[in-house]
Amino acid sequence: MATGQVVQTIWNLYNGPAENSASAVERYSTWQQVKDSMANNDRLLGLLLALFGIIALLAAPCAIANVTAGRVLVQRQDIAMLKALGFTPGQVVRMLLAEQTLRDERDTGREHSPLAPASGAVMLDTTGLTVDEVVGHIAALAAGHRTSSRA
Repeated sequence: MATGQVVQTIWNLYNGPAENSASAVERYSTWQQVKDSMANNDRLLGLLLALFGIIALLAAPCAIANVTAGRVLVQRQDIAMLKALGFTPGQVVRMLLAEQTLRDERDTGREHSPLAPASGAVMLDTTGLTVDEVVGHIAALAAGHRTSSRA
């Protein structure tokens, strides 16, 4: 008996015999065809995710520049005062970084809603690492997470 006849027989058992051609099973797929179709969808999904990743990489510097510009606009009077006092551009930058560092320390030590990493977050110190080494560490962490989540 051909696969199509088996499928039609099973269809008829559950739904009654087909009286017209509209209710007859007209198409079936083997598991290999479904697997191949899903593999094609995986490639498309991979391309879409890569596209979103590229867009995110292009948008990130714009977002950082926007936040920095907003911060500078808010503090332009303070920056003008520091320049009037004779601070060099490097000293102004160091002053702003010191202020941000003090704010972060205050936020991490506060009693209510302290600034802290999320539970289960993986901390990766990238100090002194090249970009390739950082990517290697992230790939190893992702591979370890993928294998542990399947167990």
